[in-house]
Amino acid sequence: MFKLRIALDWTPNTNHTGFYVAKGKGWYQAEGLDVEIISPSEAYSESETPARKVVNGLAELCVAPTESVISCWTSDSDRVRPVVVAALLQDDTSAVVTLESSSLMTPSDLDGKVYASYGGRFEMAIIRQLVKQSSSSSSSSSSGEGQHVIEIQPPKLDCFDTVLRGEADATWVFMGWEGKIAEEKGIKLRPWFLKDYQIPYGYSPCLLAHPDLLINDQKAMYLKKFLDATERGYQYATKHPEESIEHLLEVLNHHHNQSHEMLLASQRFLSTSNCYLNSTGKWGVMDNSRWSLFIDWLCDNQLLRYRDGQIVPRSSLVDSELYTNKFYVDSP
Repeated sequence: MFKLRIALDWTPNTNHTGFYVAKGKGWYQAEGLDVEIISPSEAYSESETPARKVVNGLAELCVAPTESVISCWTSDSDRVRPVVVAALLQDDTSAVVTLESSSLMTPSDLDGKVYASYGGRFEMAIIRQLVKQSSSSSSSSSSGEGQHVIEIQPPKLDCFDTVLRGEADATWVFMGWEGKIAEEKGIKLRPWFLKDYQIPYGYSPCLLAHPDLLINDQKAMYLKKFLDATERGYQYATKHPEESIEHLLEVLNHHHNQSHEMLLASQRFLSTSNCYLNSTGKWGVMDNSRWSLFIDWLCDNQLLRYRDGQIVPRSSLVDSELYTNKFYVDSP
């Protein structure tokens, strides 16, 4: 059996359903794969991010946002540079949220307010630019420029609860997960979707692979088998949300105190909205223009900087090196 370890970006949830369906139905095993799905440990809050697990050889694959692969490719040249091999979701279901009961009406109101950050390398730069672009497009009297957003960094898995407890004014969540948790609790959120503020955000979450899986022919063959089985899992989840949630329940019971009703609502949100698949029913395939537009936006606004503070020139990032669609038969 060929061993593959997947480091998740979060405790198991409905963004990950396809993995658990494929594993539960024995589709990985049938392809000669021994797949281990790794949830974040306590070290996740400090140093052990999913991408770092791949870079450090603790996992062959990880789930992470687009920014993670960009960060790896703009770090020291001798570091391992993972490649994105799939988009878990086709639609961006993430949003920066505040409580509907707050006085914050648009992101431009975040200046001088507290934002609960996950500590992502480019996260605050994106948030501050969101505030700036919201201000320029808003008809309100707010004139936030983003420079005065107060960043706090609670434990990563506690960012949303920090907002619910009133210790922060806003954070970045997935509406299909934290949004549904809030709904069940009767808590109304005010979401700010980045696309509504002319931010062409990339794919989140993505599946990053250690480059060895692409370079070595035998490993690439098993990666292809893994992606095929995973695609079946997400296609099944799209057609059968109620049945699919059963494959999550056992592992979820170890990580969450969420009700079955909330889990099913979350699964239906992603399944019936067809968030997993593209217009042709394929999972994982990425749009070239979506990558280039996001990187262009980051560079045009000088949000990408090397770790020494120098601006990353657009010419140094070759989109086709950061991701690949080559494992999908009918991909562009």
